Amino acid sequence: MLTTTTLSPSSGRSRAPAVQGGAARAVALLIAFCVAGTAQTCLPNCIPNLPLSEVWRVAPYGKGYMSTSLLSELDEFITSSQGQIWYMAKLQATGTVPLYRHYKSSTGDHLDSLSQTVSGYTTDGIIAWPWTSATAFPANMAQVVVAWNGEYHASLRPDESIAGYNNLTDLGVYGFERYNFNQIDLLTLSGGGITVVSNKVAGGVVWTWSWNGKAFVNSANNASLGQEMQSALFFYPSGYAQQNPTEAGDTDSGQSDPELSHGSPAMAFFNSGNMQVTNSVPLEFLPSTWGGGTANPVLYPGMLMGKQLTLDYDGLGPVASYVTTLTMPQSLSAVTWQIPTVYLPGSFDQLYTYDAKAGTGANVTSLVGNSCPTSVYNYTPASGYGGVIISDPTGDYAMGIYGVTTALGGPVSYFNLSNWSSCHSVTNLGAVYDGPASSGNSSVTTWAINGTVAQVESLMGQMVTKSNAVSANPIQIVVPAGQTVGQTTISWNAPGYTETEIRVGSPTGTLFVDTPGPSGYAVTGDWVYNGLTFYLVSNGNGISLGSVTVSVVEQ
Repeated sequence: MLTTTTLSPSSGRSRAPAVQGGAARAVALLIAFCVAGTAQTCLPNCIPNLPLSEVWRVAPYGKGYMSTSLLSELDEFITSSQGQIWYMAKLQATGTVPLYRHYKSSTGDHLDSLSQTVSGYTTDGIIAWPWTSATAFPANMAQVVVAWNGEYHASLRPDESIAGYNNLTDLGVYGFERYNFNQIDLLTLSGGGITVVSNKVAGGVVWTWSWNGKAFVNSANNASLGQEMQSALFFYPSGYAQQNPTEAGDTDSGQSDPELSHGSPAMAFFNSGNMQVTNSVPLEFLPSTWGGGTANPVLYPGMLMGKQLTLDYDGLGPVASYVTTLTMPQSLSAVTWQIPTVYLPGSFDQLYTYDAKAGTGANVTSLVGNSCPTSVYNYTPASGYGGVIISDPTGDYAMGIYGVTTALGGPVSYFNLSNWSSCHSVTNLGAVYDGPASSGNSSVTTWAINGTVAQVESLMGQMVTKSNAVSANPIQIVVPAGQTVGQTTISWNAPGYTETEIRVGSPTGTLFVDTPGPSGYAVTGDWVYNGLTFYLVSNGNGISLGSVTVSVVEQ
């Protein structure tokens, strides 16, 4: 049995072209592709995960094409690589079967098959374990199609084509779609002066965030898929290493080597009006701690992480409602959940806290410091309403994260600020929830705000009366495939208002609830469609006191 050589871009991976006869061909080399065993399981205090194999396509010696999940083969034939084609299970897992590679010595042809033996070919071994159905992950599964040009075979996704390879055979198995050498597949949304661009290749996370011509988030040169605007979860199961499912991908995801970039598989990725919805099956940020590595990302197949982003929230311009969504296969007693975390270029180096109800703020740049990794500052506004802000040196370009603390029924345990410009050329702000996590679907809301420092503080002040005013549970309705509407519960709380109402579509839209009191809740029927907004309105003067937009996502 051969062992897979684990290399990284920084350790001198070969870029020299392969030479016929330059390396001895081992008939059994693919036995190393999938070590005997099954996917890892955990005790109840641990979320099960699954090591994956990246499957690449190369052209050895110019004789057709070959699928491989071995870094050593990718390195040998690197100049003919066509990049990542799929993620497949590295080990046998529920719903998977082995995908074998076979070799015909007389022609040099390689053939992928579900059969362990093929007449006229010798069996190299198992490449990986694809799924037999797309139903487990319907939005991201790509079939394995074997093409034939009369002499050589090649395995393709249905969206690919190779000149001369026309006779197609669908093997009836699936892998997570990857994108060859493509590092980006972008979705843009603009509103209220903000432009957000999310990247499907990296789990759908915010790739760039701009206001007034200035980029606050710019992920193009990040060293890993952990320095974007996204969510991540941390928990520490007894007897195990830390688990860190991450919405974008993992630490082995530098931009310099797209063949080895590990983005989380995106499930939902769409715009609806001024709302953007994305989610992904997260990857473990440190794959080597859970049986993965440079060529083997580690998936949390029972989880989903994502966002529901609404620009121009309640007509406030550069205020965005940021709903962080989470699907868990089981409950956990204690987690740390970033809701979200935001990485800015190091040129944004002025750090502030702000208590929005008290109207008091402070520049805490000197308190945070600038040393890695200790320059972290946690903040909880005394009033329960507020957040953190980072700006450029002039204060003319600022970004804040606002929310309500858990003491007042909100989701924020604390806000954080970090300055790692000396080591990673980034600063960081975000909101954090610490506490138990329930099984099933959860969502929490914070707000991202742009402007000058003074403008961001002013908008945070306006959010005090709006941020806890109206909510939907669920805010992201998950429905079966083919269904477009669902049901939710609208709750509201407007202290000081004797008469309120809930209207649909706009502050003057269709009346849903007319209530004589400041608070209450009402259950909708199965008529809520994707992008529908509910407004809490004072029926004394017609002023909107807050709004919530609901998404509908097909399972």
